Amino acid sequence: MNERTTKKVIIDAGHGGSDPGTSRNGIVEKDYNLLISKYINKRLNELGIDNKMVRTTDETLSPSDRVKRIKSLYEPGNNVILISNHLNSGGGDGAEIIYALRNNDKLSKLIESNMIKAGQNVRKYYQRRLPSNPSKDYYFIIRDTANNESILMEYAFVDSS
Repeated sequence: MNERTTKKVIIDAGHGGSDPGTSRNGIVEKDYNLLISKYINKRLNELGIDNKMVRTTDETLSPSDRVKRIKSLYEPGNNVILISNHLNSGGGDGAEIIYALRNNDKLSKLIESNMIKAGQNVRKYYQRRLPSNPSKDYYFIIRDTANNESILMEYAFVDSS
């Protein structure tokens, strides 16, 4: 079976509804996360890649509801890629790609390479561990979706000048 043709993609527009995420310079993270996610959905549809969105409107999802929805979109299995879209803040510049402890860095490297080719600054790709239990991923969206190849994308810093 050709792995390339069997991958399915779940697109998560981070935050939403009563959770705006970060904001600065007229940018509200939840709104841009949804715009980014809809663009990815459109491009994947044009390319014939099976994909589904976690949210398509400005709705509030608790962490547990978000994970339940993700798990309901495709049968559990390793042929699913989860991309959780976010914007960053805190005085940096460039994109960051956080990938699951259970996954290798192959997809993150590929994303980094293509972003750089497109002219986007990429700070780093990495894994982040939960301080209270370093054997677990820091982000619930990665930690609690264990059957997927999960990444969290931080596309840019809203507070960069």
